[in-house]
This record gives sequence, C-alpha cells and structure tokens, in this order.
Amino acid sequence: MRNKAELRKPIRDKRRSLSPEQQLAAARGLLVQLQTVRQFLGSGKIALYLGNDGEIDTAEVLDWCWRQGKRTFVPVIVQENCLDAGCRMAPEAQTKTKNTLLFASVTVQTRYADNRYGIKEPLVKSADIIGAERLDLVLMPLVAFDESGNRIGMGGGFYDRTFAFKQSRSEKKPYLIGIAHEIQKVDAIAAEHWDVPLTMVVTDKQVYRPGKRSGTSAARLRENNQPALDQTRRAIAVKTATGKPQERASLET
Repeated sequence: MRNKAELRKPIRDKRRSLSPEQQLAAARGLLVQLQTVRQFLGSGKIALYLGNDGEIDTAEVLDWCWRQGKRTFVPVIVQENCLDAGCRMAPEAQTKTKNTLLFASVTVQTRYADNRYGIKEPLVKSADIIGAERLDLVLMPLVAFDESGNRIGMGGGFYDRTFAFKQSRSEKKPYLIGIAHEIQKVDAIAAEHWDVPLTMVVTDKQVYRPGKRSGTSAARLRENNQPALDQTRRAIAVKTATGKPQERASLET
C-alpha cells in the first residue's frame, strides 16, 4: 500500500487533466448522486468548497441548494481554537500558525477574494460566519478516497482539526460527505488516528457508504436550469485584488 504522499501527485494530475466538458459532466453527475442521499436532501445548512486544482465543481450543487431554499456556507481560515469570527486570519498569517475553519454564509450576491492560498473566500460580515458545530452537513474536498470512506487530503489538516470534535461526541451532525471525481478512488488508504471519519463519499458516478454495499448508482434526477447555473458561476468567478497570478492550492486537508 502506497503512503499518502505518494498518492497525492498522480491523483491530482489525473483530475487536472480533465477537460472543461468532462468537468461539467462530472459536476452534473455529482448533483444527480447527491439527490439520492437522504442526509443531503434533509439538511438545511450545508457547507461546501469552491473548487480549484481540478477538484469536482460544486457550482451545480450550490445553485440547486439556493433554488431549494437551503442555506449554504463556504470555509474561511481562522487561527486554531478561535471560536469568534473576528479571528479571521490576515493573509500573511495564514502560513505562520496552525489554522482551522469557520463557515461563511453565501448567496448569489456574495462577493469573493482570494486568500493566501489562492482560494476564494467570501467577503461577509462576522455575523454571517458560524462554527462547524452549527452545520447540518459538509461536502468535503479530497485528493483520494477508498470504498471504506478513508480520505487523503492535501496534508495540512484543516478539516481534521476543524471536525476533531466529531471523534469524541455521539452526535451525527454535521454529516461529513467527501465528494470527488470517480477517478480519485484508490484500492485502500491507511487510516490515521487523527483522521475524522466520513459519513460517506459521493462521486459523479456512485455513492460509497462505509459498512454497506458500495457503488449505489443514482437515477437520473437532474433539474435543468442552465441560466441560473450560469449566474452561479459568474458570482464565484472573482479576480484577486492584485490581479497577479497565484499558485492555486486547496483546503483538502
């Protein structure tokens, strides 16, 4: 079994190699699969990421959530153990300390700016930022996964630190669902003691539920609303303040 570091580069290369047409098809397939998941359908407060580095695109899911009246949230970086939204990190501090995540409420009108890692963060008031415990469900990015629900991130520990409370509490919420391209599945991943277990993994092709028969295919339920989707994509396509190109990173950690 290869270690996590050895798996990251080839899997990231695979997803980066997908064409725009393949990415769009995958985004639509992801929504179809999620529409078969009762935890997703029944959740009112849903957190998800804004993809880069070849990650599966969440714009279709985000648009559908808005049309269903669900509240949506995007992660913002804060200092570890900070429970106040006012602790949101200045860009220059984001690489000098252990960081964790809070979650900012977003709508179609929300504006964004790139953080230190080149990842879009919402420009919102502190009152619109909540802690992880208040979410119903989180759609988590990942680099690779196996059918047992083990996950490889980018190695920085953002999500594991943020949801560490799940390891010592009996509450089911927030549900943690890893989302990815089907091509990111590997045979087996060695779990570490700090890894926060996923409720399930959902790809553009299948739903993988640990402990149950894997690979549940969805019926084709996608709602076609291309004008609204285009508005969603425009809303999250924001240039950086400097206009200078930055190396893209990810919060898949």
